[in-house]
Amino acid sequence: MAKFLVGGHERPAIGKETLEIPAGKLEYGENPMECGLRELNEETGMACDKLELLLSFVSTPGFCDERIWIYKAINPRKADIKLSLDEDEEIDTFVATGVYRYNSLLGPGQQTGHGKRNCS
Repeated sequence: MAKFLVGGHERPAIGKETLEIPAGKLEYGENPMECGLRELNEETGMACDKLELLLSFVSTPGFCDERIWIYKAINPRKADIKLSLDEDEEIDTFVATGVYRYNSLLGPGQQTGHGKRNCS
């Protein structure tokens, strides 16, 4: 059964907590895989042997060129050294098994997305 490492993020733009896979912005000169490894550590305290690219896509091509890369962590484990979260982040991390569990984690009546993106 598939396992997903997700984090609960408080999102003021929508006034709700969301469940998200580890993610973040590329630092200057950083490639997407390096960013994925860094964000995995910062947001979850985990490391892995390597990342396997599952897919890449432009999220909202109608008005920005933001590209998303989705990776699978190969042999994940607790990191030897935990990197710090960004100052504005507070994340509760847990493992969800199976896609069907996602909606049950949210509770009744909660939305899973908001359709708003800031691409400046």
